[in-house]
Amino acid sequence: VSEDLAPSLDCLEDCEALEQRWLGRAWKQLSFSPAQGERTHSRVVFEGLVAKHGACHEALFGLGRLCVLEGKYLEGIALLEDALRYSEDAVYLAWMAWALLLLSPSQSFLQRSTTMTRVRTCCDGSLQQVPDLPLALRCMVHAADDSAISFEYAVRLVEVEPVSGIAVLARCQLASMRKKGQTCALQALRSVLTELPLDSYSEARQVAAGVAERCFGLTAEPRPAGTTT
Repeated sequence: VSEDLAPSLDCLEDCEALEQRWLGRAWKQLSFSPAQGERTHSRVVFEGLVAKHGACHEALFGLGRLCVLEGKYLEGIALLEDALRYSEDAVYLAWMAWALLLLSPSQSFLQRSTTMTRVRTCCDGSLQQVPDLPLALRCMVHAADDSAISFEYAVRLVEVEPVSGIAVLARCQLASMRKKGQTCALQALRSVLTELPLDSYSEARQVAAGVAERCFGLTAEPRPAGTTT
């Protein structure tokens, strides 16, 4: 999968949207792309490719991802399903799991149970191909049916992607009944809010890695060259 199709730093806003949903806070539509014109242009390109080559799974994935970022979850899931028919790529599976998670709060209890099973299946398939894919790890934090397993995924997420992982792990710690863990989580969140630079991802990752080590005793791994998620 080319880098321009893989989840980018922009989906951090999307991540925060999901966190707000799961925390029960009021959620508003966010602008997930810094340039709406760029997204519109991408849609035109992807639609043109699909019109000429119906089996172009890269374009189908691109359209599905755009729909998910725009909050059109059912439409996005249908397009991602089409892409997966041609290629069960790790990133495609992770985005399918993400779309299903975003859809799940609007479903009934029985529907949600089935959806969460599908999320876990998609994540398993994704992580078998790329064991440390951050988006799949993040999905499993929410989808794991055991809090201890969820915590393990959150810890691993911080180690491979501390920028987004710290908030996820902090949420797990705050949900626990352990006073020490809750204190560490609050310290980490305060540090991220006050220290994390917004204009450089590499600098943000470096700072986040320092926060992870200081507050959680975790060491973030070097980011592999060329990765975008």
